[in-house]
Amino acid sequence: MYNRPFASHLPAVSAGIVAVFLAATACSKPDPAAIIHGDWKIRPEWIAAEEAKPVDSFFSPEDVKRNNDFNRSIALAVNPDKTFILTMGAPMDGTWTFSADRIVLTFSADVINRSGHGLPSTTLTGQLDRKTGHLDIAIPNTPGTAPADSRTISLEKAKK
Repeated sequence: MYNRPFASHLPAVSAGIVAVFLAATACSKPDPAAIIHGDWKIRPEWIAAEEAKPVDSFFSPEDVKRNNDFNRSIALAVNPDKTFILTMGAPMDGTWTFSADRIVLTFSADVINRSGHGLPSTTLTGQLDRKTGHLDIAIPNTPGTAPADSRTISLEKAKK
């Protein structure tokens, strides 16, 4: 009984390996939010569309350039620890949640306190398009401005 060849133990060894593999893969589900982790930048097509819009005559060429430069600098870092940094002029941090391809960015108390009454909302909501890889974030209008001032910015993953 003790001198059986190794081949006779092969079915038991194979079954043990398969059991360990199945247990390991069942316990390590991928994080569905991992798709949004990383650095995002404003899409060039979005910038081109913004720059193609007609400009009101009361804006100077310097105002238009400043606005275009501002748009080009928009960026978002989504960290695996559920924090983010959104750069729109100044960096703004907070926490995020993600479910059903929808991200909700909640600004930190520090950002809210610094903004006074200029922050249109304490949260921003975005939608991930898995086909294109675009992340579109709705930016509500600032209190006291026209509803037409609300807009959606469109981001793509930054290339490494």
